[in-house]
Amino acid sequence: MALEAVGTFFIDSRFIPDGAMFVPLKGENTDGHEFIVAALKSGARASFCSQEYWGVLQKELGRLDGVAIVVVPEVLEALSLFAAAHLDALSSTIRIGITGSNGKTTTKELLAAALAVFGTTYATKGNFNSEIGLPLTALGMDKGFRFAVFEMGINHRGEMDSLAAIVRPLLSLVTNVGTAHIGIIGSQREIALEKKKIFSKSGAVAIAVLPAEDRFLSVLTEGFEGTVKTFGRGQPGFRLLADHGLDGSEFEWRGTAFRLSLPGLHHIDNALSVLTAVEALGLDSRKCAAALASVGASFGRGQVLRGEVDLLLDCYNANFDSMLGLLQLVNSLPRTRRTVLILGSMKELGMEAVSLHRRLGEEVARLDVDAVFFFGTEAEVSYQASVAGKFPSHLVWTDDFEELESQVADFVRPGDLVILKGSRSNQLERLQNLWNAPQEAARVL
Repeated sequence: MALEAVGTFFIDSRFIPDGAMFVPLKGENTDGHEFIVAALKSGARASFCSQEYWGVLQKELGRLDGVAIVVVPEVLEALSLFAAAHLDALSSTIRIGITGSNGKTTTKELLAAALAVFGTTYATKGNFNSEIGLPLTALGMDKGFRFAVFEMGINHRGEMDSLAAIVRPLLSLVTNVGTAHIGIIGSQREIALEKKKIFSKSGAVAIAVLPAEDRFLSVLTEGFEGTVKTFGRGQPGFRLLADHGLDGSEFEWRGTAFRLSLPGLHHIDNALSVLTAVEALGLDSRKCAAALASVGASFGRGQVLRGEVDLLLDCYNANFDSMLGLLQLVNSLPRTRRTVLILGSMKELGMEAVSLHRRLGEEVARLDVDAVFFFGTEAEVSYQASVAGKFPSHLVWTDDFEELESQVADFVRPGDLVILKGSRSNQLERLQNLWNAPQEAARVL
């Protein structure tokens, strides 16, 4: 069966696009092979099937007319090979890969907007950036794009090998090397070694855009044969013009003024990485000013909601580095109203969980805010550290969401600023339900 015979690849048998190919993957609780027959009967045109299951399903699948079965040794590996072949067939498109512990999705949105100034641009939707999401994203790209921007996220060793083999980006951008997934990968140095694999399949023509002030820069560049471009606020040509708090910032880079609507000065680093990448591709970064200014926050990533109570939702994910970035933003805000922080546990920290939660609590103790609510089992360590650091205002810890909801409801009043930050599993955005007045999204993608 030719690759172009199907238009879409999908993994959820409950939602079947017309003329699509089913990809039966093994999950934690179910195996997609159990749903191959149902998917084909419901309209799928084709399906992968592993050799392991082919003997079991062959007779039943043989009774179905007008469908194709692609029998492969291992389904996820086959999906990746299909995706790599598909991108190879679209050789005129310049492929860019983005990875990093923090800021991948925002940087991807900024870069996609900037490159769209110069030509048609395809980009990862949402955060489909894993060993499952990336090949599905690649297979969704049609002909005719000048640029393709792929977000490439990892949470275990070896995952970047697969992602890099699919994309083989001409330009690779690493936002930073932080502590995300350190409990799985092992250490920040090992995270850096995994991240640098993003340009391992691209050869000497590859371009690496890297953070100049990251302490693992030498690890990222060691053995790299291509061209290295660095970015950062400490580089020549940068000047901060204004910090507008929740309304963004303004800066000058190489004589051109830029404005961001994203809250927090750390987003300037993301923008500088984008401008560096644009110039590394031989394009005029001055033409990107309006495009960068137009990019707003996506769900849970610095999303500002205005209403009875103003909310800053930064709760899509969290690790120690992104928590510090949030606290820096909080410290920079004017004290014109009450400010309340709700901080959830940081996940996947492994043996570093206690020490990093303790360090977070020590940092919180220095804040000038009206209340901090810690939520989640691991966050109790942060609470105790804040108590020990003599945090002077209202301080709460609980691992019961209903209790958190009740205590927050009792404390918060109209006009307050409430800031939510925590790992995805905390689902802190549920607290939005406490305020009945409709929240108006401010520059949300």
